[in-house]
Amino acid sequence: AMIHDIDENQLTNEVLKNEKLVLVEFYMKDSKPCEMQHAVLRNIKHDYQETIDVFRIEISDSQEIKIRFELSAMPALLFFKNGHEVERKVGFTEREDVIAIVQELTS
Repeated sequence: AMIHDIDENQLTNEVLKNEKLVLVEFYMKDSKPCEMQHAVLRNIKHDYQETIDVFRIEISDSQEIKIRFELSAMPALLFFKNGHEVERKVGFTEREDVIAIVQELTS
């Protein structure tokens, strides 16, 4: 499943107004862990498309967004519900762990 790249504007206007559980993948270009994470999330988006929306944001050159979300390392997975961050994982996260969070937050 395709995961759309969005910018900070779209994050504020679309993602944070979403009633569904939203997972945002913050990533850096040419990062092996980020590429691995992306493959995991594409697979999850496919399996859980009824349950969760998944987006990604490249943050290499955007210092502001790093500060706004207090991002220290990539990849970072932030889960939002009704505009509020409800969970985050920093660093590569295995498929099983992401699914466990999705299930917990949507049950």
